[in-house]
Amino acid sequence: MDDDLAAVLDVLKFRLWPNPAHRYNAELAINELDRLAGCCGLVATALAIDQTVTRYRNAGNSDATINRKLSFFRKLIGGALEAGYIREAPRVDRLPESSKAQPVLSEDQINRALALLEVIDREAFQLIAFLADSGATIKEALALRWSDITYRHVTFWSATGYARTIPLTQRASKALTFRPDLPQGPFSAVKLRELRVNWRRSQIDAGVQAPISPSGLRYSCEARLVKQGVDTKSIHRWLGYRTPRTSLRFPTSDDLRGVQTVLESGRAQERR
Repeated sequence: MDDDLAAVLDVLKFRLWPNPAHRYNAELAINELDRLAGCCGLVATALAIDQTVTRYRNAGNSDATINRKLSFFRKLIGGALEAGYIREAPRVDRLPESSKAQPVLSEDQINRALALLEVIDREAFQLIAFLADSGATIKEALALRWSDITYRHVTFWSATGYARTIPLTQRASKALTFRPDLPQGPFSAVKLRELRVNWRRSQIDAGVQAPISPSGLRYSCEARLVKQGVDTKSIHRWLGYRTPRTSLRFPTSDDLRGVQTVLESGRAQERR
């Protein structure tokens, strides 16, 4: 049986990863794995995976990152077995990942940093304000089009066509005020490099000891909702999680307006 890793990948990649973006990521991860393992073949690489994992770690990869890369390799093993390139599938286990608490900002810290950011970079200010309450990813926010926005609601679309619609807080709604000079979408003028630099600078000037990235605002939003006792299902739906991420200790509800109310009232309480 021919188990040359690169050759098997070349034959099976279009069937295993029909999406071009997923296929590109799979090729990068598997070719890197093949190189680290010494190009010794699919089965031999799987059997010597512990040594390869050590090389990954020496290259600065976290266990979570290694797991994501190995997931492509496991899928290739399954495809190779089904196609008859190997007689049996060698086992490649996931690495245990240590759960580290994500650094988050309080509402007061966000407000102080936003006030400074508004003076420095208006475009960045609007995106950060939107991220703080929507819990959206930067990718979701940048992909927004005006047609995705209705009165006090916004709809996010995933690459697979999955959509979620959430009500907007007043702060997030103001960030989405229509601008004819931005026909492609509300955040089409944002420059990511400047956004990250100016947001970090604003946090430091606001006295934040451990500044977070714009992406970290998603976890800050989640932390605020958990702290206020919002039920887990509502948090999952608000943030677009497809699998449980937070503690299942709350009663369930399908009303996302309750999440909006918590975000609004939490900000009012901190201003008192």
